[in-house]
Amino acid sequence: MKNLILVLLAMVLLNACKKNKNEPLYNYKMTKYDVQVTPTERKVSILFQVLDKEGIGVDKLTEPNFNIYENNEIISSEAGVQIDPSKIPSTIRTVLLLDISSSVSDFMDQLKEASIALINSQLNDQEFAIFTFDKDIEFVQDFTSDKSLLISKINQIPETDLVSSTNLYGALIDVTADTYFEWIEYYTIDEIYETNIVLFTDGKHNADPSITLNMALSSIDGRKVYVAALQSDDLKEDALKQIATEYVLAENTDQIKTKFEEVQGKIEKLSNSLYYLYYTSPITNPASRENDLEIKIKDNAEGASNSIKTKFNSLGFN
Repeated sequence: MKNLILVLLAMVLLNACKKNKNEPLYNYKMTKYDVQVTPTERKVSILFQVLDKEGIGVDKLTEPNFNIYENNEIISSEAGVQIDPSKIPSTIRTVLLLDISSSVSDFMDQLKEASIALINSQLNDQEFAIFTFDKDIEFVQDFTSDKSLLISKINQIPETDLVSSTNLYGALIDVTADTYFEWIEYYTIDEIYETNIVLFTDGKHNADPSITLNMALSSIDGRKVYVAALQSDDLKEDALKQIATEYVLAENTDQIKTKFEEVQGKIEKLSNSLYYLYYTSPITNPASRENDLEIKIKDNAEGASNSIKTKFNSLGFN
C-alpha cells in the first residue's frame, strides 16, 4: 500500500512538471502602430509596443526574443534583424498637475522637493508643463525641457493663503480637453509623440458638485494619468483608481518624493516598451504583392493580441 501511494505521488509530480513545462513563460500583449518598407533596400520596418497582462510596459526585449515570419516562413538570421528605437525622433510630454489646496500647506516643502526631483530625473526626450489647482486651475508653465525654468516655477508656487476647496475633476477636464494645449499622441516610424499626466492630490473633489467623476473619466478617455496620492482622511482612493492608468500611494509626506520617482520610472518603462524592429526581406521579385508579416515573442502565450499580424507590399523589391 505504501509503495502504491509513492507511485501515485510520483505520477502526480511528473504530470505537474509536464504541465509547467508546456505553459508559456509570458503573457505579453503586442500592439502594432506602423509598418513601412524601403523597396530599394528590401527593408521592412515595424513599430510596436509590448505590455504585460497588467498593462505595464515590457522593456529590454532584444532581437533573440522575437520570431519573424513572412508568408508563414520564419525569417533567418541572414535578414539582419535589428531593434533600434533611438532611430525614431520622439517626445514625451508630461503634465505635472499639483493639488495645492489648504491641506497641502503643512508639507509644501516636501511637495516642491518631490516635484523638483521629478524634473531632475527628466528623460532625454521629455518635456514638462506645470499646473496647480485648488478651487481654480493655474497654468504655471507651458511645455519645456528647460530644467532651470521648471524648477524656478516650482519654487514660485504659493505656500500661504491657500484655499480649502479642491476642483480635482475640473482640473483633469481642463488639461485633457485642449483648454490650455493640444493633447498630442501618435506613434509612427517617422516620429513618436506621447503625452501623460502626473497628478498629485491628498484629497477629493469638493469644489463643484455639478462636475462629476464620470465627466472627468469621459474627458480623460484613455489618456495616461499617473496618480501619486498622499494618504489622508479626505482621500477618495476608489475615484482616483478609476482615474489612474497607474496609482501609487504615499503613506506619509516623507514618501512623496519616492512615489514621484516611482511614477517617473513607470513613464520611462512604458516609453521603452516601444520597439522599432527592421530587417531585410528575402523577397527579390519587384512585382506588387501583398505579403503576410507576423511577429511573435518566443515563449509567449497564444492569442489574438499576443502576436502581431499585418501585411506589407513588396513592390520594387529586387
